[in-house]
Amino acid sequence: KETQEKLKQAEENLKKRAEIIPPIIFSSSNYNAAMKAFSQGQYRISLRLFNNLIQQNPPTFLKDNIHFGLGSSYFRLKKYSQAQKHFQKILDDFQMGDKRFNSYVMLGLIHNLQGEKSRALYLLDEALSNNPPERMKPLISRLIRNINEEPSHATN
Repeated sequence: KETQEKLKQAEENLKKRAEIIPPIIFSSSNYNAAMKAFSQGQYRISLRLFNNLIQQNPPTFLKDNIHFGLGSSYFRLKKYSQAQKHFQKILDDFQMGDKRFNSYVMLGLIHNLQGEKSRALYLLDEALSNNPPERMKPLISRLIRNINEEPSHATN
């Protein structure tokens, strides 16, 4: 009898919680709106929309794209440390995703912009050694060449 009472109480608690917190459902139209805002240069809006999408339990195959959208939006707003977190998350958590090598490129750009030339070159060399798609190899190689050709700036 005591067990039945506990079970009934647990069921009632579960019902109350289900009524209070409606489930958050991923919406592809929200994803499209975030992409559109980014493509129109509305980076603050795209950030808000991409952040909302992360909370909506998106399908696994879109998670790296959403993080790439977040990182790219932060990059465009020159918030490099926040951008870096999202690109690094793609390298750490989505090794098989289609944004992996783009993330290497973006991290290389960020490190170079922050004066971390050796770190930028290390990441780009790592990208090349991890067998990027053929279409990415010339871009990565050109970026390495451009960074190597830049004059080094002395720091105080």
